[in-house]
Amino acid sequence: RYALGPRTKDRGELVGDRRRHRDVSGTGKEEFPAPCRVRAADPAYEAACSLAWLLHRHEPGGLVLQDIVLGVVQGLTEFLPVSSSGHLVVVPAIFGWDQPTLTFDLVLHVGTLLAVLVAFRRDLWALTVGLFGGGPDPRRARITIGLLALGSVPAAVVGLTLEGFFEDLFKRPGWAVGFWVVTAFVILGAEHVGDRLAAAGDSGKPIETRRALGIGAAQAAAITPGLSRSGLTISAGLVSGVTREEATRFSFLLAIPAILGATVLQIPDVTGGEFELT
Repeated sequence: RYALGPRTKDRGELVGDRRRHRDVSGTGKEEFPAPCRVRAADPAYEAACSLAWLLHRHEPGGLVLQDIVLGVVQGLTEFLPVSSSGHLVVVPAIFGWDQPTLTFDLVLHVGTLLAVLVAFRRDLWALTVGLFGGGPDPRRARITIGLLALGSVPAAVVGLTLEGFFEDLFKRPGWAVGFWVVTAFVILGAEHVGDRLAAAGDSGKPIETRRALGIGAAQAAAITPGLSRSGLTISAGLVSGVTREEATRFSFLLAIPAILGATVLQIPDVTGGEFELT
């Protein structure tokens, strides 16, 4: 397996089973590793080797292709109950990449926050207008805002008090895979319970203090990589008798303060060190 390290001017360097590229022409450009040049007559091998080279390629501004891959992974998995954080732990492990830096993680959080804000812009506008006494039901809007604030408390408390524990889990891809399985069973169980409640006519309950705290507790547990935040929070809503639509809406609105809080907490760590994307 061949991977590029930082650019070298006149020499190659072996590190374990990885060979760093070298500039043999003096032009400042890196060349393919020797095996790619030796077997260049094989188009399939050359294409595969070129892709591997790009996946491990170090540029002055960061591993650009890796950034793109991880950004796409985040975008594809954020709105699905499959744990985007778990994928961001497992995908680098599969390719042998380093875990993303704090700066890159911060950028992903900002991108995710913007996506949620755009997707739920009408709900957010209605809540904002209702907060100041406008809209068709200002009282309901204010209650919803209060429930969102209440539901955000568990994640804030757990995240701040167990920060080191969760940081350690982000270094363990095997645990993330195991928690994917847990997420699957939770979702299947919640679907079963939700269907039974609907059949019995016991669904459609409003989100109130107790249910908001329960959904918030599910969000706190989902700080664990591999446990899907949306999967667990929607499941918590379903088993408490909330409709799927209302549980989904509350789940993603609840994500906004959580993502915003995580972003704000990371800023001092990023600005206090070197600002690098990978």
